Amino acid sequence: METSAEVQQQEVVPVTDPFSQDVRDITDDDSYVNRFARLDGREPPVYVGFNWWAFVFGPLWFVYRKLYISALVVWLLGFVVPFIALVIIAIVDQTFSESMVTPASYLVLFGVLRPVVGAVANGLYLRKVRNIIASADSVSLVGSQRSDFLKKRGGMNEGAAIAVMIISLVISFASRALNMV
Repeated sequence: METSAEVQQQEVVPVTDPFSQDVRDITDDDSYVNRFARLDGREPPVYVGFNWWAFVFGPLWFVYRKLYISALVVWLLGFVVPFIALVIIAIVDQTFSESMVTPASYLVLFGVLRPVVGAVANGLYLRKVRNIIASADSVSLVGSQRSDFLKKRGGMNEGAAIAVMIISLVISFASRALNMV
């Protein structure tokens, strides 16, 4: 019978292989090293584990991880999917009222869309990590040049995530102010 410590030890991937070191340079996070190293050399599945940060923060997580196109898609889906759901509700239920808009939108957003976002986020991130590694391979970077390249292309963009959050708050407060007039 294995103890919990033995199981944890087996799950930790040593950063001695090049792929794991590249993942660490790009993500700056050992949890991704462990998760992605198990998939090295295999086609990335859509599901690479649930990402709670992407579930909670949605487009902000994607911006933070420099997945800008995915962030835009998730942000747009945050408007489109609840709108479509509301149209369907209005068609099916003739007693539809404006008071249902906010609860129904949140139900669709956090009950349907965000779980999907959390489920596919790591797969999208793995694809980006592999693309960055392929870029470094294509120009034959090694040593500190490779590490610097990977850190610059990967990593996080805290500034952009904060800017998106501030812009979202400004838009939210502005739209509420306009509704009160």
